[in-house]
Amino acid sequence: MLPVPVPVPVPVPVPVLYQPGGPGLTELGRAGVARVSTGSLLFRAALGAAVAAAEAVRAGGGTAPAELPSYAEVQDLVPAGGD
Repeated sequence: MLPVPVPVPVPVPVPVLYQPGGPGLTELGRAGVARVSTGSLLFRAALGAAVAAAEAVRAGGGTAPAELPSYAEVQDLVPAGGD
């Protein structure tokens, strides 16, 4: 991991792509980062989980992982008006 440089005041927000194993949000904030993007990280994580679930079903062991949110928990993430 490369060291985070000493913060240098800049007149614009500094966006950064988050990298697993890289500096955390606190360290990035201290370095002056205003926006952190996850890029394709969330998509790739969801895709990996979908592939693993499909492979488990195909193998006959279609048991959902314990950390999988329930349908009700997913619905609670959406505002009541659907907005």
